[in-house]
Amino acid sequence: MRFAVGCALVVSMFAVSCTKSERAGGPKKPQPSVPPITAKVTAAISAVNLADDCQHADARSAKPMAEAAAGESMMAADCGGENCGMPCQQTSMQLALESVGAVPTRVKVVSVELFDVADGTSLGAMNPRDPQRWSDAEGGYQVWDETLKGGDKARVMFLLSAPDWNKVGGRWSAQNRTFRLKVTLDLDGQQKTIEKVESADLMIEPQVVT
Repeated sequence: MRFAVGCALVVSMFAVSCTKSERAGGPKKPQPSVPPITAKVTAAISAVNLADDCQHADARSAKPMAEAAAGESMMAADCGGENCGMPCQQTSMQLALESVGAVPTRVKVVSVELFDVADGTSLGAMNPRDPQRWSDAEGGYQVWDETLKGGDKARVMFLLSAPDWNKVGGRWSAQNRTFRLKVTLDLDGQQKTIEKVESADLMIEPQVVT
């Protein structure tokens, strides 16, 4: 009986000793690592309108529509600017976005730049503003908070500042050229670059003087 009690005391002391060792900073069991959640969004430029920036358009470049409605004839000498007599056309781009993850993703446009395909000339950065999202229910674009829900699909539009048409000899000269639009997105901290190549659609009917 004495031998059995002695063994029990030894085992108990050893267990206490091990517990104190762990509390003193001994080796611990490695914890399984949790992979970070990454943004998974596919993005493409679905359409581009290369024109002017109506927010900063020169008021002399177009006559008020009220004058035309009143039947007032407009002479070429009374008009100034490349787009004389024509309503301002806003530069813009449309993006097709799809979230293939399960968590919401914040989509920010970091930069937009236009290049002449022929020689690689940059027509400068084009500042994005007024993000909007197409709504089937409303039948038009609505203000967008730049967030995609998990599994969400969206058609969004940004208004852009105008390219520097002087880099290619003016807007009229640009109508026969092909351009590449390069857009950089920030998807919850991850950078993604998308591009689109298309010919500029800048044909404007000349003002007929009668």
